[in-house]
Amino acid sequence: MSTPRFALLVLIGALGATACAGTTGSKGASDLDGVGRIPGAVAGTTDPGVNGSVEGPTIGSLAAGNKLLVIGDSIIAATAKRYGGAMCAGLVPLGWRTAVEAETSRRIVFGRKVLDARLREGWDAAVIFLGTNYGGDADAYEKELTWLVDTLAPAPVLLLTPTVYKSAMTEVAARIRAVAASRPSVAVLDWATISRRPGVLASDGIHPSASGREVLAAEVAGAVGSAPSGTGSCLSARFTDDSSATAGAVPATTMPSSSSSSSSSSSSVAPGG
Repeated sequence: MSTPRFALLVLIGALGATACAGTTGSKGASDLDGVGRIPGAVAGTTDPGVNGSVEGPTIGSLAAGNKLLVIGDSIIAATAKRYGGAMCAGLVPLGWRTAVEAETSRRIVFGRKVLDARLREGWDAAVIFLGTNYGGDADAYEKELTWLVDTLAPAPVLLLTPTVYKSAMTEVAARIRAVAASRPSVAVLDWATISRRPGVLASDGIHPSASGREVLAAEVAGAVGSAPSGTGSCLSARFTDDSSATAGAVPATTMPSSSSSSSSSSSSVAPGG
């Protein structure tokens, strides 16, 4: 399917539309509790919600098909089907067959574990958000991220920069941009800047609030863009272990607007996610 760019506003704004079986959302992605509309999510704009926060191509324009793999830690896990399905709600209407593989407290090496299990299934594009739980070795981090991106090639990849909750996160962001700089099919979404908007983060200053989950999903959807063809669906996840979470790392319940039967206890994240 090839969705006109002007239609992204409708699709991303409608995060309440059903994206997975039994998953709905009534709250628009362009609204935050108490602070009004997200900058950029205004009628008539292109890439609504992104607001200039993407560095590089819209990866959907480079994809050969509509199968999308999303890999992350607790921050992405909060948008997974078991917590209300915000990520699928943003991506499925754009034609993506989306699998969200994310668990709490995972470092960059988690990406290798996911690819070892699922790469053979064939993916047309990917989103990777693994940097919040940084181990402190910048060279090792960049080497592992490079392996992930190159292993997924020629599929285009969207990378997200982590919220700067400590100074080391700027080092992570620099390495993420270094990996993207030499690869024309890799884009960067500046979540570090987006997450500074009022209301996006929970009280710990790291994990997304209830509204922030929808913001994250909308921003990723805007950065990914429409799938080149096909009908979207929310694919099953293989990685759902949140047992290492600390308080606040994952939602205690699904999103209030969700009718999903999946839920998880609020057992608790390592500092990052």
